[in-house]
Amino acid sequence: MRLGAQRFVLPVAFSVAACSAEGPREAVGTVEDAVINGEPEFGRPAVVGYARNGSLCTATIIAVKGNTGYALTAAHCVGADPGSLVTGQNMLDFNAKSFPVTKAVAHPGYAKARLFDIAVLTFSGADANTPTLPVLPSASDNLKSGKSVDVVGYGKTTDSGGQIGIKHHLVMNVKTVTSLRLVYDQGAGGLCSGDSGGPTIYTPSDPFVAGVHSFVSSNNGSCLVEGTDIRASAFLDSFITPTIEGKPIGLQTCNQCTEAHAFSGTCTKAVSKCYQSKSCSTYDACIGKCKTATCSLECELASPAGKKLYDALLACICDDACAAECADAAFCNPPTCGMTVAGASCESCLEASCCAEAQACSKSVTCLECTGALIPGAECADDTTTAAYESCLATSCADACGIAPPPEPTTTTTTGAGSAGGAAETTATTGATTGATGGAGGAEPEPGTPVVVESSCSVGRTVPGSRTSGVAAAFLASLTSLGVVARRRRRNGLRARDAQD
Repeated sequence: MRLGAQRFVLPVAFSVAACSAEGPREAVGTVEDAVINGEPEFGRPAVVGYARNGSLCTATIIAVKGNTGYALTAAHCVGADPGSLVTGQNMLDFNAKSFPVTKAVAHPGYAKARLFDIAVLTFSGADANTPTLPVLPSASDNLKSGKSVDVVGYGKTTDSGGQIGIKHHLVMNVKTVTSLRLVYDQGAGGLCSGDSGGPTIYTPSDPFVAGVHSFVSSNNGSCLVEGTDIRASAFLDSFITPTIEGKPIGLQTCNQCTEAHAFSGTCTKAVSKCYQSKSCSTYDACIGKCKTATCSLECELASPAGKKLYDALLACICDDACAAECADAAFCNPPTCGMTVAGASCESCLEASCCAEAQACSKSVTCLECTGALIPGAECADDTTTAAYESCLATSCADACGIAPPPEPTTTTTTGAGSAGGAAETTATTGATTGATGGAGGAEPEPGTPVVVESSCSVGRTVPGSRTSGVAAAFLASLTSLGVVARRRRRNGLRARDAQD
């Protein structure tokens, strides 16, 4: 058996083809622009209007503590003027009850990534009778494509205008679910301006706020394309609950941070550059199929320019946008020496004594194939890079890696018939044989080889081992829908257009 070096492995490669530049969308929180084709909603008293400086959004009261209440809305709905919450079916009714907002806290990540479009409002005047609608806990969030939900808001009731400030609702099916988004097909109706911050209500047993209305795809101002919610459960423990309790806000997960900054944030330009490059797309498609380090290296050699763009994208995620969130993520922590072996003591020794040899091996297709094979090919015996790597481990890391040295030679001498009828002397040194002058009567034992034993440095196949191998599988799943939408939008010539409060 041979001691196989293992490079870093990931479950799936990052799919550049699933990403694009910032997609066309329109914030749905301005007064000039309810749920289109919905029905009047006379219930859901916890869903309220949010008025601020002449602009209109929607909010949901999620908790009450004494005389203080807390509501959920979209981050793009808040500003310097805290505004007020208005109850009832018609928020334009002068007799409608209202609550003054005393504090508005937008998610701190919203300044750099649009998918952090969520905010908590604190208001006064609440009491034990103030209605609430709690946020869906992560443990109960089993939302997936096809699930039925109820969207509620005070926005436009038709695509061309209609009523505004009147609470409406519409039962819809979720089209796509990612770590941060709930996406809806709005061909027959859905979210529009004025609905921002409103809830998507999901009822696994009791009703919960599952989403916060954020934006719609825009085609010449129409809302009848696609609507997007921010997934509320993703922020419950990290942002919503700490804000209500006056505690420090926590980090999002690495997958969530990565999705936010790749979709519409710090790393969107890097995604766009990679997505628009044929070389990068080729590299991404190639590496996405790899299960071995040899395959990964071949992809790199075939598309070096694409790998460079791909590396820049992952550097943006790992070193800039999500450095804290992804600090412990495997894809942000490639092997120090380009390769790794199983077992902490063996790994430490490799890094301390054989790093240069490992780096050289990680860049050689032949060396990767030889070190990863249980039965190496004949070419391995003549490959200097492989020999240097294995020799270093055997010499410097034998104990740490459980590599047994060759046994001490023992010599015995026997006499037999030689080729000319004379005597032949055979010297056996752990199986190695020499014969005298042709030794026709002497048989040769098999050549001796160093013995490799399996230990904490287990024998294993060679697998991908650099940061550029890709990102977490959940991130790929979260971006799959984006790729489809992005391609369609480009064909239709859509452009981004964000309405401001």
